[in-house]
Amino acid sequence: VTFEVDTDRAVRVAAAMPEGVVRVAESGIRGVEDAQRLVDAGYHAVLVGESLVTSSSPTEAVGALAALRS
Repeated sequence: VTFEVDTDRAVRVAAAMPEGVVRVAESGIRGVEDAQRLVDAGYHAVLVGESLVTSSSPTEAVGALAALRS
């Protein structure tokens, strides 16, 4: 077990989850591109923290994330 963040793993795991399961990605989302990739993989929600805290414009970052569509 490592603490290395790997969003590719989340994409692979999503493919193995049964239909009807609510999928939530909880780590390693560095920005809107990562979040969109996870949404495209079938995730219903993403937990975003550090990327908002470190953003030069958190308001814009939240807006971009809120605009994501599946």
